[in-house]
Amino acid sequence: MKQSHINFWPTVNFYYNSLESNRESDYLCNVNRWPIVHKRVMEVFKKNNIKGVEFYQVFLIDNINNSINNNYYFMYIANFIDAFDLQKSKYYYSKKYNSYTFMPTLTYFDIKKCYGYDIFRCIKSPAGIYVSDKIKTIIEKNHFTGFFFYNHV
Repeated sequence: MKQSHINFWPTVNFYYNSLESNRESDYLCNVNRWPIVHKRVMEVFKKNNIKGVEFYQVFLIDNINNSINNNYYFMYIANFIDAFDLQKSKYYYSKKYNSYTFMPTLTYFDIKKCYGYDIFRCIKSPAGIYVSDKIKTIIEKNHFTGFFFYNHV
């Protein structure tokens, strides 16, 4: 497992238009695809001892009145593991970019490598965030909004 950390976190601002909506969601979709979560999520994750995540403050600035919402955090997933079963999975490897593209319905995990992680990213395809049933249950039990899950076996 590779675990990485952020050593320097600058002031990060996201902008929104309160005329469109000012409702707070627990997980904010954004053009950068960053996992931005409400402080409620951060507090519940910490209370449930979820390992391998770090939280960094971000600020939401309303374009209309310049008010600042400081209830949100970038959720950095520090667990990077070699989780895919490359024998069973279908994928394309680009030697030029040293990258893997996995076929969505033909991707398999090596369960032994995933055991013990409640949240992680895959070294060979770091864009996805994978969570355990424990995290899915926490999110559903707390009625957190904005999250979406795909079942992956």
